[in-house]
Amino acid sequence: MHSWPQYYDVTKNLWTSIDPTWENTSGIDYFSSFDLNHIAFVIHGRQSNYPLPAGMYKLEDTRDVYVAPTKEKPKDEVILDISTNLPDSINKKSGYKGKLNIVNRGNVFLYSVPIEVFSKELQATLSKKNVDTIAPFEEVKIDFIINPNNTSIDKAEIIFKINNSKTLTTTVGLIDRFYLYIAVGSLIFLILLSFLVIKIRQHRI
Repeated sequence: MHSWPQYYDVTKNLWTSIDPTWENTSGIDYFSSFDLNHIAFVIHGRQSNYPLPAGMYKLEDTRDVYVAPTKEKPKDEVILDISTNLPDSINKKSGYKGKLNIVNRGNVFLYSVPIEVFSKELQATLSKKNVDTIAPFEEVKIDFIINPNNTSIDKAEIIFKINNSKTLTTTVGLIDRFYLYIAVGSLIFLILLSFLVIKIRQHRI
């Protein structure tokens, strides 16, 4: 068994595998090229000694690792899920600040994934227009802002688009919270007034 480290290249925005031990014995520069015969059975991240490497679980005199070659080529699958915390209705006056959730459920690493937002009735903007990198099963959150530019309408359609293909269409209602607060306040006042009138009548009886 053998181990080798990785370092994060901030200029290339990716993890790079290196093998300084084998460079010393073979003379190969593993900083610019890498032996594709390497197969990783265990990846250490948060802990440097766990999970245990292959062979540590052996109970008797058997082979440590079984590797069976195959002629089948893995199929690349690009599967992106998008969702948002956009509520059913937003305030006409103040708009809404939310988050777009993007999950890579495929088996390939994606780079420079474009994201867009469209709306005919509203002014919608994203905090960024591209997701730099998204690994398989990674979740990325993007901030967005919705500002109504037409207060005369009661609802609007918003379309989020990612990777030039996957779309999420949602309809949001537009309400004026000021008048809503007045209506709720008036209703509470009438309930309290009715309760007070009933109490006065009961006291007189």
